[in-house]
Amino acid sequence: MKREDLVRWTKIALVVAVLVIVLAWGGHWLAWRLGHVVTNAGFVKADITLVSPEVPARIEKILVDEGDPVKPGQLLVVLDRASLDDQVKVAEGKVAVMEGKVARYRAKLELARREVPAAIDAARAALEAARKKEDQARAREAYLRRQRERFQGLLDDEAIGRARFDEIDAAWKAAAADLAAARAGVAAAEAQVARAEASRAKIAEAEGALAEAEGGLAAARNALSLARVAREKAEIRAPVGGVVARVFPEPGDLAMPGRPVVAVYDPATLYVEARFEETKLRHLRPGQLVTLELDALPGEPLRGRVRVIHRAAAGEFALIPRDVTAGEFTKLTQRVPVEISFLPEERDRWERLLPGLSVTVAARKGGRDER
Repeated sequence: MKREDLVRWTKIALVVAVLVIVLAWGGHWLAWRLGHVVTNAGFVKADITLVSPEVPARIEKILVDEGDPVKPGQLLVVLDRASLDDQVKVAEGKVAVMEGKVARYRAKLELARREVPAAIDAARAALEAARKKEDQARAREAYLRRQRERFQGLLDDEAIGRARFDEIDAAWKAAAADLAAARAGVAAAEAQVARAEASRAKIAEAEGALAEAEGGLAAARNALSLARVAREKAEIRAPVGGVVARVFPEPGDLAMPGRPVVAVYDPATLYVEARFEETKLRHLRPGQLVTLELDALPGEPLRGRVRVIHRAAAGEFALIPRDVTAGEFTKLTQRVPVEISFLPEERDRWERLLPGLSVTVAARKGGRDER
């Protein structure tokens, strides 16, 4: 065989071999592809805990960096105590002021409780004495009035002299004046009793003022307690163990309640969230084994198990939901989130992954497990 023929047949053989390999690989891939449902919309997720301060304050120190492992209760961030100490001092001052006010109102109440009953008793005793005096004056005036009437008859009969009658008349007039004075004394004593009885309101007023002051003191003490607790919370600690995924602020920034300063996740909680088209959901079932391919582990596919198929499409929870009120609508295939757990026996590999990594998920059609 000539050399040119040998080269030509060699080239033909290589081309045929390549075609056979390509066809074999392509057939295998096509058969695999036809027997699986696949999505590239998969991402590694984890249970991330966002750690926020409970009190507003400036950040003094940040003791961890992103990627650091942390234990439950480990100190993460230290807040500036100076402002918190000032709040405690202000609260202590308010408590002292309210304690003084309570002491003054209590003393006033005790004084009113002593003086008011004593004043009432004295007024009632004075009224009783005035009434007795009025009774005596009334009896004397009545007696002298009868005497004057008798002496008036005697004077008319000229049985007595004018001087004797004038003596009795003067005595009666004096008795009448004493009776009027006694009646005025009774009226004054009754008015004094009324005023004394009305002074009972001072006790009620003092009791109300004391109750209000005691309420203010309780509020001030509560504020002091909260200020002291806030000072104790100047240290922000890790609520869970795991890895620091993100440190948000810098020293000197203002930390506010509800605004996270550190994000921590536990590698043991890593899972995959894959979003499958609604047309592929019939091939998935909870507990099904699937294949997971990650760019972070090239050539090292992992296996996973479907744990949850969500009961709503991802679009239902979009920040900007679809608006079809005007009647404009384009049909789009919706995607449904599917949560996939890693297998415990492959933990040494998947625990090295990071939240947010991309994942390609393949599942055999018909809900069958991957081999």
